[in-house]
Amino acid sequence: MPSERSDKRPTASELLKSPFFKKSKDKKYLIEHLLPFGSSLAERSREVKRVPGSSGRLHKTADGNWEWSDEDLDENSPEGQQASIGRSPRVSLEDKAKLMKEGVIASQEENADVSLPEAPKETVVADKKDIKQDWDVPTLHLVLRLRNSSKELNDIKFEFTVGKDTADGVSQELVSAGLVDGKDVIVVAANLQKVVDDPETRSRVFALHSGTDVNEVPNEKALLGFAHLSVSS
Repeated sequence: MPSERSDKRPTASELLKSPFFKKSKDKKYLIEHLLPFGSSLAERSREVKRVPGSSGRLHKTADGNWEWSDEDLDENSPEGQQASIGRSPRVSLEDKAKLMKEGVIASQEENADVSLPEAPKETVVADKKDIKQDWDVPTLHLVLRLRNSSKELNDIKFEFTVGKDTADGVSQELVSAGLVDGKDVIVVAANLQKVVDDPETRSRVFALHSGTDVNEVPNEKALLGFAHLSVSS
């Protein structure tokens, strides 16, 4: 047994001191002493078994080797039985097809066991929230009261949708429609923004740059040189 002779085994340092390993550094020494023990090319070419009466076809056997065989040879005939003696079992085409089929079925069963992740339910909820937010976008109904060039009080009613309209844009539209003097576009936009930011205020009165003549004194109560912006119910 190898375990019984372990004390007789040479150590690595002893092997390195061996004359063989010292001389093995020379390639010529290895060629002279090792190649004679190997099989020649002619001998290795004869290692593949050839069955008598073969057609020159190679077949892989179950043990992994290759041998010549004759596809047209009847294995049940006397010649076939004689030729089959000593031959390693082959891997037939039917066996190959069976193995491949079993491999495909096993692969399909493994894939079937892998369950797909469920679609997140939060996506549906998020979509509903988005729709609800669209419905809940506040739209303010506003009234701007001021005097026109004829000193007559006018109520200008308009809507302001938060997140869609801008104070500057609405004020510019009022000027373009001839409802507000161009001198007051900035002051109207500033006070409109204050009402949008704090709708609870409900009402604001602010001074205008127009609305009074040179000799007229602005009057807040009479809205002379002033405007009144309110949120209607």
